Amino acid sequence: MYCMVLFANCVLALCWFCFICAWFDCLGWVATYSGRSGYGTPDYECRYCHAMFWLHECVKSESSVRGGQIIYNRCCKGGKVVLPPYKQRPEPIASLARFDGDSQCRKFLKTIRQYNCLFAFTSMGANIDRSMNDGRGPPAFKISGQVHHRIGSLLPDSGQRPKFIQLYIYDTANEVRNRIRALHTNERPSEPLEPAVIGDLLEMLDAHNPLAKQFRLARGARRKWR
Repeated sequence: MYCMVLFANCVLALCWFCFICAWFDCLGWVATYSGRSGYGTPDYECRYCHAMFWLHECVKSESSVRGGQIIYNRCCKGGKVVLPPYKQRPEPIASLARFDGDSQCRKFLKTIRQYNCLFAFTSMGANIDRSMNDGRGPPAFKISGQVHHRIGSLLPDSGQRPKFIQLYIYDTANEVRNRIRALHTNERPSEPLEPAVIGDLLEMLDAHNPLAKQFRLARGARRKWR
């Protein structure tokens, strides 16, 4: 009985609140403050790139509401900036990165960060604090100081294993194995990465990534000079 009375009181309070708000609107009383936006909905569209915008965002010196000419150029600068059309993801990433896929897709998504690290061109430089990841909460990534990227030399020092950009140029006959061995111990997953998937991803990068193509040219030049 008490719950029913409480529910009825809540409904009555909500109805009363809606009545007061409607009454204020009829009287023209609108709450105002410095951060309030009363622009309504974005009903206008750029005639070049079809971006949606508000009337108050138009170029006032070139727009005429009466003439029906509303100019907006903060998106594509009046058609001067043209973005290339969206391209579908190439294989095998299109088939692997699917949340509705099979067990292989689920395994790939679970270790996608490790796969991404395998093909990094540079290493991230930062003071990383790993002390807070003690297993008592969700994993956190904490850094201090300036973040930068290190590219290093194109070839590893004598006796050193290749890493990062060097993997695209040096000892590419054993590239898949070298990439797995170059993965940092803190980044290695509980389940081993699949060499076949790594090989397919390498072929994808060689075919579609412009930076990978440039580094492969350096590999070809090195072979020629040798």
